[in-house]
Amino acid sequence: MTMKWLKKKDKTLKPGMVFEKYTVEKELGHGGMGMVYLVRHNMLDSHFAMKVLDSDVAAKNKHFVDRFIREAKLACKIRHPNLITVHDAGMNPGTGLYYIVMDYVPGGNVRDLLKAKGHIPPDRALEIIRQMAGALCAAYAHHMVHRDIKPDNIMFAVDGSAKLADLGIAKSTDEHDPTLTMAATVFGTPAYMSPEQARDSSQVDIRADIYSLGIVFYEMLSGQRPFNGPTPMSILSQVMGPQSVPDIRAVAPDVPRELASLIAEMTEKDLGRRIANPDILLKKLNAIRLPVQRNAAPRSAAAARTVPPATGTSDVTIPTMASVPDVTIPTIAPSETTAMPDVTLATVPPPETVSAPDVTLATVPPPET
Repeated sequence: MTMKWLKKKDKTLKPGMVFEKYTVEKELGHGGMGMVYLVRHNMLDSHFAMKVLDSDVAAKNKHFVDRFIREAKLACKIRHPNLITVHDAGMNPGTGLYYIVMDYVPGGNVRDLLKAKGHIPPDRALEIIRQMAGALCAAYAHHMVHRDIKPDNIMFAVDGSAKLADLGIAKSTDEHDPTLTMAATVFGTPAYMSPEQARDSSQVDIRADIYSLGIVFYEMLSGQRPFNGPTPMSILSQVMGPQSVPDIRAVAPDVPRELASLIAEMTEKDLGRRIANPDILLKKLNAIRLPVQRNAAPRSAAAARTVPPATGTSDVTIPTMASVPDVTIPTIAPSETTAMPDVTLATVPPPETVSAPDVTLATVPPPET
């Protein structure tokens, strides 16, 4: 295809177009606030993912532009092997389009894995959560809260390492969030949202992310979410209600007891009893020993069917750019905590935030359940 430069009248990118320093190769996905494309840097000949804010959205609400720009700034401040890296951002003066250029990660995400497998074996799920806890440690050190941790935002690099994506609604706990208004103080995805976040996202701290990660952990192991409903409000009513998150072993009795206990601590509705920060969470995760379970199949056909679809009313995100299952975004050096799929790992407790790389040790039998 002959390359064409994006003209001022164009508001969407098409394959073959040249935009800034990049040539568009294909659309990766789209959401309510914009599009994500696979692009190639014209000089470096390297591939990236480019998120472009919808021009109509930008024109109607300056808050979306502010939040879009803030995503780029936050991602540049926080560097970690398990976080998506932002390489470039700006506004094209000819078209008025705002864009962010990020790592392209072609390995899919946790949502894709759940749709394909029904549930994720405990050893693999534990390693994914461990890597996400490492990413949260980096965010915590920079006084940042993600506020939208969900299966769609946990992506995989080619080597199998997990990457936390989409800082679009992240906030700094150091200062007032100017992009939140009194009329719109709830951001996130209802099924994964903590009770305090459902009440007012502007007041949350890192414990909200720990709760959301605990819900993801629950879903990875059981193939279903603890709270479901036909509408976002029906889910939020359960999230904010007095009922605790159900014991995962009631729906998935083969889940190891130590994982069930940890999930209960992560998803405690009482803030004072929830795990206080990701450093503590990571220590608890590193203390757990599980044998590898290779190619585990769904527990039953019924269990596989309980996995909620990747999109739908109950999965509405309020009100950030929709995460795109295939929009994986990066190729960076794997974390030292990386656990390749089907690689036997029974590690000695690693230092604070990393696991010993490429070390295969004899497995310790799991505790009796």
